[in-house]
Amino acid sequence: MALAERSRQTHLAEKVWPNLAGHSKRRCSILWLVLWLLPYAGQSAELPAGEIVRPAFAADEQNNEIARNYTFHERSKRRSFDKKGRLKSSRSRTHDLTILDGSVYRRLIARNDQALDPKEERKEQKKLEKSIARMQKETPPQRKKRLAKQENKKAEEREFVAEVQRVYDFQLVGGGLR
Repeated sequence: MALAERSRQTHLAEKVWPNLAGHSKRRCSILWLVLWLLPYAGQSAELPAGEIVRPAFAADEQNNEIARNYTFHERSKRRSFDKKGRLKSSRSRTHDLTILDGSVYRRLIARNDQALDPKEERKEQKKLEKSIARMQKETPPQRKKRLAKQENKKAEEREFVAEVQRVYDFQLVGGGLR
């Protein structure tokens, strides 16, 4: 039952995801995480529902802090469905994420699980080189402004997570969350 419920909610999240334009991927990921955890909430009746969700948010923040020290790949998949819920199309993109002078740089490395052709690879390499050159030419005030903008964005994301926890009163009802 829990697997079927999780699958239904995952399908719902996939249908809703494209409509969340304008929201950061992190916000969307947090919402997806909450949807994914809902079926498991009823398995631990000893804990209040909020105590089940709260650690997931804390773990997400901790994982983001750890990720700053690593280069990693991010694969995103976009699916389109028809009115009957059948898959119409599916696309994926894989990026290499690297920290460059305090900022995350996302470099496209694959489309639909296929490596980029040499022309696209050269184009992505040139973008990376331009980005590095731009950062090397930054004055101290420009760098400070760029990093402050990035920190403000992170603070906004942390506030969003805190707001979700404040606004929603997660309660166990009949083995699930409400």
